[in-house]
Amino acid sequence: MSQKGFTLVELMVVLAVVAVTFTFAIPAMKTIIQNNNVSGETNRLAASIRYARSEAVTRNQIITLSNKGGISQWRGGWEIFVDASGGNSHYKASEDVLVRREVDAHPTVSLKSTKDGENWLSFNADGSLRENNDVTFFVCDSKQSVLGNAITISRTGRVMVRGNIAHVDCKK
Repeated sequence: MSQKGFTLVELMVVLAVVAVTFTFAIPAMKTIIQNNNVSGETNRLAASIRYARSEAVTRNQIITLSNKGGISQWRGGWEIFVDASGGNSHYKASEDVLVRREVDAHPTVSLKSTKDGENWLSFNADGSLRENNDVTFFVCDSKQSVLGNAITISRTGRVMVRGNIAHVDCKK
C-alpha cells in the first residue's frame, strides 16, 4: 500500500524556492508602489491644472489654482477658484468663488514648483497663463528613491507631462 504526500525534503525545497522568490520580489514591489504613488499625484495635479484652464475659458474669467499649505507647499493640497482680485493670490472666501478643492498629496510624494508657481498659478479668460514664465512642477518620491515627473505649463497654457526623469530634486 502506497502513501501519498510530500516528504520533508520536498517541502523544504519548496520553502527555499519561495523564500528566494520573495527576497527578490518584495523590494521590486516597493519600487512599483512608489512609482505608482508618484504617477498618481502627477496625473491628479496635471488634471487639476487642465481643469483650471478649461474653467477660465468656459467662465471667461481669471481662474487661479493655489496651494493650501503655505509658501511653496503644494503637498498640502490645492484650491481652484474664480479669482476676484485679478489673479495670483490665495483663496479668500469673502471675495472668491471656490470651484474645486483637492486634498493633501500622498504622504510619500513631494511636490515643488519653479519660482513663478511657488504659491499659485492663474489662467486668463483665453486660457493663457498669467505668470511671466513657464511654470514647472516636480513630482517625486519624498526619499528621492525613484525617478520623478515634471509638469510644465507654457505661457499659452499648454500642459505637458514628462515622466521618469532622473535628477528631479524636490527638496529645493
